[in-house]
Amino acid sequence: MSVVTYQTANTTPVGGPSPAIWADCPVVAMQKDPGKGIHFMEDFLGAITNLTATGAIPGTPFTLVGDGGDGTLTVDTAAYDNEHGVVLLEPDGETQYDEAYLVSQVLYQLALGSGRKMWYEARIKLEDHTQDISIICGLGDSTLLAGTSVLEETAIPDTIESRDFVGFVAFTDGTNLGDIDAIYHEVGDSAVTQVKDAAYLQATWADDTYVKLGLKYDGLRYLRYYINGVEVGKLDVDDFATVTANELTPLGIIVGLMVNDDPGSAGDAGYMAIDWIRFACDRNNAQ
Repeated sequence: MSVVTYQTANTTPVGGPSPAIWADCPVVAMQKDPGKGIHFMEDFLGAITNLTATGAIPGTPFTLVGDGGDGTLTVDTAAYDNEHGVVLLEPDGETQYDEAYLVSQVLYQLALGSGRKMWYEARIKLEDHTQDISIICGLGDSTLLAGTSVLEETAIPDTIESRDFVGFVAFTDGTNLGDIDAIYHEVGDSAVTQVKDAAYLQATWADDTYVKLGLKYDGLRYLRYYINGVEVGKLDVDDFATVTANELTPLGIIVGLMVNDDPGSAGDAGYMAIDWIRFACDRNNAQ
């Protein structure tokens, strides 16, 4: 029997994981018996190596990937209090449509009635929210995780390349980053499908201010979307239909950004700061 600890929404610091997502996650049971599920919270407190090119990040479940120029990843040495271990993710910025993403390997398959629950949340902020950039945060298929075919490369993007994805995007309007929308996308879709349009308004963005983006699947039918610990939308997995009805191909974590303009020299692009990424799911123990 899984051990579950319930909490209310006011029992955790603002910077910590959201109880609305995590209160029913059986972390203790997963720790006692790893066969029950996968759980990690990467808060980048270890000796993270600064990366000036794409590659695996030692000591973490993540790899830095990119397209159009090498991404960079550095440790935020100015972090303090409960923001220790913040990493800064920055596309190279020398050419148009440079991209930099943190990705995991494939971890989970989202399917109707699988019985396998899933929890996910990331805490991120932007150096400059008025830049000509686009961002993505959620779970994507293996091609997305390769980092070379993620966001549509146009002056005013409005979709993801033809891949499976659930989570959040904010596309540039050609000048500034736009609203965060809660979406899903399937291979073959010509546009993203809004679960919640304008789930976080561009006017709400502020430079150097964190936002928490999360997902939670009940293992049966409904995937719920959360911003700063508040549910903003609900997806019926029965709506998946493009390739295989009621399921997506196996997914892993992807968080990052694309610089749409051409700054012309390395280091001109603004960064995304990532405080932590947390994930858990039930294992598939079918024999």
